[in-house]
Amino acid sequence: MERSVYTGDFILVFKLPYGAQLPFLPDGWRLPGWKTIQHNDVMVFHYPMSSEISLKDRPNFLKRCIGLPGDTINIERKAVYCNGQPVSASTQVQHNYLIQVTDDAQMETFCQRHRITEGGRYEKPDNWRLPLPQPLADSLHQLSFVSSVELSLAAPGTQREISFPSHPNFGWNTDYFGPVKVPQKGDTVVLSLNTLPLYERIIQRYEGHHLNRSMDSIFVDDQWSEHYVIEQDYYFVLGDNRDNSGDSRYWGFVPADHVVGKASMVLFSGDRSEGFSFRSHRWFKAIH
Repeated sequence: MERSVYTGDFILVFKLPYGAQLPFLPDGWRLPGWKTIQHNDVMVFHYPMSSEISLKDRPNFLKRCIGLPGDTINIERKAVYCNGQPVSASTQVQHNYLIQVTDDAQMETFCQRHRITEGGRYEKPDNWRLPLPQPLADSLHQLSFVSSVELSLAAPGTQREISFPSHPNFGWNTDYFGPVKVPQKGDTVVLSLNTLPLYERIIQRYEGHHLNRSMDSIFVDDQWSEHYVIEQDYYFVLGDNRDNSGDSRYWGFVPADHVVGKASMVLFSGDRSEGFSFRSHRWFKAIH
């Protein structure tokens, strides 16, 4: 979420409207809420992959909600679509760009001026790879020391092993992903060897059922099953720093019982990268 939220930001999170989890309540128990997460909300949730520790003890993640329960999400050449409609990207969303320059020193000055702390030289001198919002990337074309600027893209159909759902049936990567439907409570999904990679973690980890396979058959709680009814809602989330973000493209859906609340405001911010300095320009800044 770099550029939307910085390391060292102290965040105000609205929990009560979304059903607050209290320390003395068992895992999965929460107060009743009166609001739900909406598209584009920056939501705080317990990291779904830390299933070896209790829910309340897991680290909190902060990502932007792209898909609500029942939505269909598709990513084509980094462009995100929800139910067939393009998702308007926040002005803070950034992607990796490959940049060829004629003067490394001027490129370093550019990075310092725009507070670019990630990325850098790439493979050989005069080649850079940097995460940039599109307006800043577009501005590079006007600089005399920049020879070329290209969006860094994975090839369609080339699956990365770490990409969800990590199965050869799905040729998905972070730049070409889906289409996939976000599971909704009450959905009946077809279980087969082809679809199981999408739902295996949901059935076993998030909804607590015993799952096994024998030949071409799938058994849930020792009962042969061709279908499964989803027991809670799920969300699809992305980080604003799209090419440097661990999110739903890597580990799948966020269960509703993992949601902590909605990030609302930066209360205080300090930079510890070199000693400590206050970032007062970020204090009391709303998170959009």
